[in-house]
Order: sequence, then C-alpha cells, then structure tokens
Amino acid sequence: MTGYSACCLYRAMKLHFNTEYDFVKYNGKVKYPESTFNENKHKFTYDKLAKKYSDEELKKFYLANFVTNENVWIQDLLCHEAQDIYIQFTKRNQALSYTFESDLSNIFDNEDHSKLFKGSTKEFPVLLTKLMRNEVCIETVIIMNKFLKFVCKWDKSITDDICWPNIRNKLIKYEPFLEYDKLKFKTSLIKRVEEFK
Repeated sequence: MTGYSACCLYRAMKLHFNTEYDFVKYNGKVKYPESTFNENKHKFTYDKLAKKYSDEELKKFYLANFVTNENVWIQDLLCHEAQDIYIQFTKRNQALSYTFESDLSNIFDNEDHSKLFKGSTKEFPVLLTKLMRNEVCIETVIIMNKFLKFVCKWDKSITDDICWPNIRNKLIKYEPFLEYDKLKFKTSLIKRVEEFK
C-alpha cells in the first residue's frame, strides 16, 4: 500500500457513501492522477495510513469510519477515536453471529411486536428507534432487511426527511461490504420470526 493508493481508496469510499458511485461495481477504482496526489496537502496523512495498515485493513478501517460518519475528514482518521471505531467495528464483525443472536433476543423478547417494523407519520418503527439508540447494531438491521425487506416499506411510511435519509443511506451503502453466512443467519432469523408470530 502506498500513500497514493491509500488516497484513492479513501476517495472511492467517500464517493460510495456520499454519491451514486458504487465501490463494489467499480472495485474501488477512481480517476485521480498521481501528479494531483503529489500536490495534495494531506499527502503525508495518506502515507502514514498506508504504512500503518495492510490493503484489506485500511479498507475496513475506512469502512468502519464511513459507516459511523459518512463525511469523515482524512485528518480525523489519525486520531484515537478513528482507531477506536475500527476496533469496535472489527470486534462486532468477528463476533457477528453472537451479536446477531443477542440483538435478536433484544428485539423480539422485549418489545410490542405490532410496532417492531411498522411506524407511523408520528413515530419510527421500534427497530429503527433501537438502531438510532445503539441498542442494536447496524449489521443486525442490514441482515434482517436482507431477508425481511422492510427498508423499502419504511421509505413509504416514514415522512421524516432529517434522520431517516441518512440512516437509510448507511444501511444501503454498508450492505455490500457485510460478509456473513447467509443460510445460518437466515435460519436464526426465521426461527425468531416464527416464535414472534
């Protein structure tokens, strides 16, 4: 990893979370001349990040921080908070099966089931509220949506134009990066949904 490739990766990830650009479709490739990079005032920041992380680690480091803040500034990635975000992200993803099961218990065991996925013009669905309060992790909501397809329904029922668009963007943009055993997680979810009925 070079400073230049770290810069291109950052730009691709930023475009993915803030525009119609699709990181996965274009394999993280962006047009950015190396001569422009050499004049970039943050060149040394990219060099530091390139030395600190392997290619895959840096991709996950950027991803963790963009999921937390889609407008994260490159200079902010050198602070301890960015490293802490990455460590928590890594822990969640390494223990994703456990996290998912714990979140499912939290979701299905303690709530008014009639409002779990359905909101109104005056209030968010309970699941979305739990996500906003950090009572469930974003990965759990993404996995649930993969099989239950509730985000498209929320698009129609949620009238809020401040919080929901930002959260929706994170859910949609993070989803292609999330790696998990689809059959295993689907089976766990189906079991919970059956109990829920």
